[in-house]
Amino acid sequence: MGPIRYPRYSYAQIQSEAATFLARHHLAGTIPVPVEEVIELQLGIDIVPFPGLHRAFDTDGFTTSDLSAIYVEEYVYQNVPTRYRFTLAHELGGRS
Repeated sequence: MGPIRYPRYSYAQIQSEAATFLARHHLAGTIPVPVEEVIELQLGIDIVPFPGLHRAFDTDGFTTSDLSAIYVEEYVYQNVPTRYRFTLAHELGGRS
């Protein structure tokens, strides 16, 4: 298995994709975006707190290969809400 290759997008392309996603999933347009609600209720993706994820794998979160769940470091989930929301948004943005 070779290295994982990811497409490169321009800032304008990313901005366009984000705007399209928000228009589809967050019609109210309020800030902060209710990222948990979008992930769990609209997209049907489970959010799973996982103790020791950072210690074991040096990451705060990951998405399962079947895109059915996002695992998040339990400490971040419970104690660092800004990092938790960032991690969810990051994983959501990386979905194929």
